[in-house]
Amino acid sequence: MPRASVESRRGFPVDAKLPERPYGRVGTSGVDVQKRKDLSRTAPRLFRAIVTIVVTKGRKEDSEFGSRQCNGVVGADRRTLSHWLQKSSTKSMLRRFLHTISKASGSILSLAKAVFSLSIPTTGPNLIPDKNDRTMEVQENSVIKCPTPAIDHLERHGYLFGYPIAHSYSPYLHNTVFEQLGLPWGFRLLESTDMSQFLTLLKDPRLYGSAVTMPHKVAIIPHLDDLTEEGRAVGAVNTIFRRGDQFVGTNTDTIGVRESFYQNVSRSDEVFHRRPGMVVGGGGAARSAVYALVKFMRCEKVYVVNRDPSEVEAVISWCKSQGYGDGLMHVNSAAEAEALEGPGAIVACVPNFPPVTDAEKEARKITEIFLNKSHKGAMLEMCYHPSPWTELGSIAEKAGWQVILGTEAMIYQGLEQHTLWHGRTIEELPVTAVKEVIAQELAKARL
Repeated sequence: MPRASVESRRGFPVDAKLPERPYGRVGTSGVDVQKRKDLSRTAPRLFRAIVTIVVTKGRKEDSEFGSRQCNGVVGADRRTLSHWLQKSSTKSMLRRFLHTISKASGSILSLAKAVFSLSIPTTGPNLIPDKNDRTMEVQENSVIKCPTPAIDHLERHGYLFGYPIAHSYSPYLHNTVFEQLGLPWGFRLLESTDMSQFLTLLKDPRLYGSAVTMPHKVAIIPHLDDLTEEGRAVGAVNTIFRRGDQFVGTNTDTIGVRESFYQNVSRSDEVFHRRPGMVVGGGGAARSAVYALVKFMRCEKVYVVNRDPSEVEAVISWCKSQGYGDGLMHVNSAAEAEALEGPGAIVACVPNFPPVTDAEKEARKITEIFLNKSHKGAMLEMCYHPSPWTELGSIAEKAGWQVILGTEAMIYQGLEQHTLWHGRTIEELPVTAVKEVIAQELAKARL
């Protein structure tokens, strides 16, 4: 696979671009990452931080670069690395990094080469320095497994299965519901990439169900007995519940999007019914958003805006194959946006990063054209970690749009899970108490 060209030893060209589609494609030979001694002496902290972010998404316990020579091992499960490298936010981060150091030289250039090389497809999770401390080579490693959470004191229990999930608000949400309902049940994090570990835990008769997040939303499907309509249509599962002796998978993210609008927008007929919808982004969350806009919110047309055309094509192709994509339209130029009717509901599914590349700037320009049209609707900002107050949300608010925080979608998708786990309706659940707890945790995160 070709790497970005280098015009001279002094740095990458300003317009250095990453490959369009190879991210996370497991199976090629390996990665050659230069580790110069001058790098370890002059920029050890920067090298350590960047490599940890790229490979392990910032989990300190998964990486060790403690010595002056940067000896150590960076650990990451193959599936986790593969998924993370597919994400548009990863590509965006790497492009921004290359742009930032485009005029750098010396040790920082070596760091740029190292980070860029890590974006090339790999065969496995561990990057281990060789004996000469000059390169890192990809090695096989076992999956990431965590100790089974303590659940013996609980009458029934469930898990959030995923990695990394230490930042998740889900335990606050679900355990608040159980406490308010007086149920001796519990919800625990299972921060693991070990599918066999989770499948073993599913056999416990006390398990009421579980939540599933990345990198397992697709991988879990073959292990389930059945899927709901939403699970099949979106092609990803975030919820498992019992139906007799069977485990059924569904996708409540669609409900989270729907309820975020209907619970917060007072005049849905005027604001978004029978108007175009719009999705900003092209990842898995975009499919859930499209499904909600088409199936629940009466949007016959849905615009899709994203910096990566291949991601948009994948979303449209999938949605069409499932019968709800005929009204999708990729808007990829400002001229197109100017000529189109303004949307009434927007779902933003992109990370909170300022645009840097030309493609990112064009996507932001297109979004702002729609925001500045005469009709002002409601925008759901799905990004809520590390904060739900984002740059795009601020732009939309200043343009006159009602902005709905992404925590609303998280809360309502979680409450929908409870209707499946123990049968209470949304009206019977402590919605206000849950929102208060999440607001308190968000306030702590802002400090």
